[in-house]
Amino acid sequence: VHDSLWDKKVICGEDKHLTYLVLSHEWKVAYQSTAQVYTTGVPDIKTFLKQQIRWTRNSWRADLKALKEGWVFKHTVFTLYLIDRAIQPFTLLLSPIYFVISLIFGLWIPAGIILIWWHVSRGIKMIPYLKKRPFDFTVLPAFIIFNFVTAYVRLYALFTLNEQGWITRWDKRRLARF
Repeated sequence: VHDSLWDKKVICGEDKHLTYLVLSHEWKVAYQSTAQVYTTGVPDIKTFLKQQIRWTRNSWRADLKALKEGWVFKHTVFTLYLIDRAIQPFTLLLSPIYFVISLIFGLWIPAGIILIWWHVSRGIKMIPYLKKRPFDFTVLPAFIIFNFVTAYVRLYALFTLNEQGWITRWDKRRLARF
């Protein structure tokens, strides 16, 4: 309840906040592969996007705070992961720009390489899913598009970090009572 970002009080997501609190105090944690989490689905795309923005703002806040506090630098792989997550939305949006420019100028080989790269790189990310459902490789094009949409959501969330309110969970007026 006392979380802040740039000296402004914020409403944080308790799950990531508690996880980072445990990690920052160097407590030992373990991964349980059999754990199952259930969450309710959202009824429409508008609510889904609002939910993603809320979750992404929370992730940005927690990640930036962890980098600022410096405890993450004791964990090299985690540090590289956080830096990659911060850079990824910017770099991910470069390839569609290059792809469109290649199409406009008739540069078919670069356009083909980009298209193949999208399928290979996103296909690699889907390997755990495809191990369980090997015939679902047809969702790969939708997954590629979803990755680009996610990049826009991440950028929007970054540039609106200090907007308060839970969007899909909580009315903005509650912050004043908080």
